[in-house]
Amino acid sequence: MPLTQAQLVTAVAERADMSKAEAKRAVEALEEITIAAKPASVDVRARPLAKAKAALPSVQKARRRLAA
Repeated sequence: MPLTQAQLVTAVAERADMSKAEAKRAVEALEEITIAAKPASVDVRARPLAKAKAALPSVQKARRRLAA
């Protein structure tokens, strides 16, 4: 499940035992680093497995092929 920035900040603050203000600065810094580090031709996705999963055939299609 995707998180909003506010949810991510809250989760980071709770797990790292820091204030929400500190966590927000850390999350924003991470976003800047991630965006600056990627080449223009690379698509940044939080869910890279979704694309791979979509490329795989479904179980129902595979069973139909085997039954034929």
